[in-house]
Amino acid sequence: MIDCFQVEPYFAFAWFITWFAHHVGGLDDASRLFDVFLCSHPLFSLYVSGAIVLASRSIILKQECEFGTMHDTLSKLVNDVSWDQAIVDGLQLIERFSPGVLLTHATDQHISM
Repeated sequence: MIDCFQVEPYFAFAWFITWFAHHVGGLDDASRLFDVFLCSHPLFSLYVSGAIVLASRSIILKQECEFGTMHDTLSKLVNDVSWDQAIVDGLQLIERFSPGVLLTHATDQHISM
């Protein structure tokens, strides 16, 4: 679906490099996220990001096939996130698709990691 909109995953770049710090509502949420990311796999923020996108699937699929609209929608997905739920969903994703599985898939798709 994102291919239809020709949106690269850059909308989530700030999520990864700041561990969502610019998007959380307060210090408690930021501290919780930092604790989780420091104690988990280095790619766990990627899994939490994926969980947020998956949880917002219905919102994403309702958008027009237009770059600006889609990029704006994707960029704002973290505005109303339940961080505890995103962490739980991220844990389910990392259990289902281990980092090794992602690396194998990326290699098969000729994606540089």
